[in-house]
Amino acid sequence: MAKFFAISRKIPARAYHHDFDTAPCKVAGTLHSNGSAWEFEINGAAKGLWRQGNTTLYFGCTDPSCASLVLWEHLPMGVTD
Repeated sequence: MAKFFAISRKIPARAYHHDFDTAPCKVAGTLHSNGSAWEFEINGAAKGLWRQGNTTLYFGCTDPSCASLVLWEHLPMGVTD
């Protein structure tokens, strides 16, 4: 979990919902950052979020080293094999 968020970057909500796929699996739990507790989710399609009350922070992992942490690597829109 820590490695995923360390190599991910914050992304806008729109990118999280529209530019990243959604896998049928996720990991969820609680993490602590700067003395605050956040609920987190990491989706198998290289995206994650932190949620605390009405605040949600979105993350996407486009770094190649994320491949070993997720089921599906993120491919930018329009990229095919």
